[in-house]
Amino acid sequence: MLRFRTALCQTRLSRRERLREFIAECAVCPGSEAHARLREGVQLLPDFAYGQDQAVHNLQMETLLAVGAEMCVVLGLMGEDPAFMVSRGEAGACLATVILHDMDISAEGATPALALLGAWASALLAGEEPGHAPGDVSMCVH
Repeated sequence: MLRFRTALCQTRLSRRERLREFIAECAVCPGSEAHARLREGVQLLPDFAYGQDQAVHNLQMETLLAVGAEMCVVLGLMGEDPAFMVSRGEAGACLATVILHDMDISAEGATPALALLGAWASALLAGEEPGHAPGDVSMCVH
């Protein structure tokens, strides 16, 4: 039983590490690579809106990306529950904030979709952190 728990902890740690790396990539990724990050996000993040059929989900995602609907892909990942706000400054930098379980999480990105994807991944990561209690986390990825 102890070996199983150790393996489970290692799996969770590697998932948190992958999320941290993914969040950092969203923050520094140029807009020209947004589709690659969105595809990675669909594979890495839990799916709340499209259901469990991965083949259908991938087809929907590729169709949305083909027509330039990057925000729809991110919103599909998030589902309908979380509150969010996205803004773009005069210099073109985008900032997104996600409010989830009393957490206010912000992230920056080259496009609105990348900023929102980074904020969503940050909110999920914050909810997985050991000792987390709703309302005690505030992070901003720059």
